[in-house]
Amino acid sequence: MILFQTLYIFCHFTSQICTNQLVHVLNVIYLNYMTKQTNNSFNKHQVLKHTHTHTHTKMNQNLDHTKSETQEEGNIPESSMTNITLRPIELSDVDDFMTWATDERVTRFCLWSTYTSKEQAVDYIKNHAIPHPWLRLICLDDNRAVGSITVTPCTDSGYDRCRAKIGYVVAHEYWGRGIATLAVKTAAAAIFKEWPHLRRLEGVADVDNRGSQRVLEKSGFEREGVLRNYVELKGKIVDVVMYSIVV
Repeated sequence: MILFQTLYIFCHFTSQICTNQLVHVLNVIYLNYMTKQTNNSFNKHQVLKHTHTHTHTKMNQNLDHTKSETQEEGNIPESSMTNITLRPIELSDVDDFMTWATDERVTRFCLWSTYTSKEQAVDYIKNHAIPHPWLRLICLDDNRAVGSITVTPCTDSGYDRCRAKIGYVVAHEYWGRGIATLAVKTAAAAIFKEWPHLRRLEGVADVDNRGSQRVLEKSGFEREGVLRNYVELKGKIVDVVMYSIVV
């Protein structure tokens, strides 16, 4: 590069000595060299630009993929959930009921056993769920049931009538979305209005059932302690954590 520039400058100022042919040849060589250098710089710029664009696109694709995986896992913030409604159960809800009643992941900490037939579910709805003092289905905006919640008096009369126990279950597909928490809050607010004699609402959860414990805590229930050997669960005597709300 320096050699060409030196020859070019020298010949330019001494053209009266050099032949016209030599000047022309040097001009062509110099122009060709500069053109080649410019093209190389442009190509390098294009390669760098393409690499940056490709990397940026790949990063965006990875972020989108991670976002999709997170949403599929059901880790949706409670604030983003749509409203739910609580309504009485009907025989026509049997198919929705089966989605959680037949799932061992859901029934693991339930006192009742996993359902194995539709006939069994129909019998329960007809003879137990519908006559229950306070059983409601947890429904989404389209009225589709995704779980159930109950409030059961400790006794119909006597010294314990001021107390009741709450229980709830949500289909596995809807875990982690804040549905159970919203249902418990709604039920607790409603039951104290509907049952004026009620002064204490209790909730118990297996000591290993951290999910249910979090639901009660987020719903405003106060943890009171652990009750040892309190209930039989699937043939085994277990400890439970006692929670309550009092008015």
